[in-house]
Amino acid sequence: MTPSLAEAIDIIVPVFGRFELLDRCLASLASNSTRTLNVTVVDDASPGGPPDLVAQRGSFASISLVERLSNGGFAHAVNDGIRRGSSKLVAVINSDAFVAPGWDTALASALDERTGIAAAVQVSVDGEVHDAGLVVGDDGNIAVLTSAPAAAVQPVQAVGAACVMMRRRDLAMVGGFSTAFGAGYYEDVDLCLALRRLGLRSVVVAEATVVHQANASFGLETATRRSSVGRHTINRRRWWDLRDRVPVHRWELLAHRERFAAASGRAGRVIVLESGLAASLQEPLDALDIAVVAIDSDHALLAAPDLQHWADAVVGCRETFAVSADLLAKNQPRAALVDADDDGDVVTELEFLGLGRRTHASWDTGPEPGEARRRVGSGSGGSGSV
Repeated sequence: MTPSLAEAIDIIVPVFGRFELLDRCLASLASNSTRTLNVTVVDDASPGGPPDLVAQRGSFASISLVERLSNGGFAHAVNDGIRRGSSKLVAVINSDAFVAPGWDTALASALDERTGIAAAVQVSVDGEVHDAGLVVGDDGNIAVLTSAPAAAVQPVQAVGAACVMMRRRDLAMVGGFSTAFGAGYYEDVDLCLALRRLGLRSVVVAEATVVHQANASFGLETATRRSSVGRHTINRRRWWDLRDRVPVHRWELLAHRERFAAASGRAGRVIVLESGLAASLQEPLDALDIAVVAIDSDHALLAAPDLQHWADAVVGCRETFAVSADLLAKNQPRAALVDADDDGDVVTELEFLGLGRRTHASWDTGPEPGEARRRVGSGSGGSGSV
């Protein structure tokens, strides 16, 4: 059952400094919401003390401030805010996120009985999509979907929590956001995996958008370090949920991929270790917007210096993989290996990996609870520089 449009929403806004962003966030909520909002701002021990919310009094049904005595990170702050409310619907919004008109009704309408968490599409200030859901790999690495959702309500493997809505009852069943990540990242991915165990999906809602200034609170260097810690934590906590997923490229490679797409007009890149095989794959991979780089396996090491140091996948036979082991380890650290000796069609396996498509609707949402999923590729095991 979809929640009634008359229901109020508890809004939780965690904040750590940068109060000018918080003011813009609250102003966007006041101007662009259609539902009754009860707002709780949770100050996570900001330097210099908590924000002053006097100017926002009267903009919402209620607005309150929770002051934490020590900085505990996103999950601690959000859970403190959730405990202060009582509405059936709970929305979490980053203080550096600014909602667009109708966001609340769009998210609330998407929360049917199959859905545990609904997220807004995150866009840049000029309207470009930079987060429309997450793909979660077998080792905790994630890829961010940057194409507009293919459906009005698009199921995805996980969502970022810049602007999300959930039912209070579902949050209670999974214990809220896990505090195991400290002042790190991945709490949102962890929550999506926990909801998945209950049979509840994660979705991105096309009609709900939010301008999100990613890393505005910490900066890129700190965000990178904390993300790495979070990935190791989710590996320990959710290995059972991750075990049947396919590998996902290291997030460090995404910038290379985007530059390649902008320069070539292609959405991906595959290295094929036999010229004959490359010729047979050229036409079907063209249809998937995948560029093909053919390398004679006998000369692979000589060709390595001329290669860009990333690929979506490396396709070859068992013998060519053995001959080219050094190339794969040193120059393609996270490319998925697709074995052309297998009975399965190579193009089908590349499609299963979700590689090369401009529209990422082909990314599935992971195995159903209790359903095993075959492994198509694996990382090459190398850790060379990108």
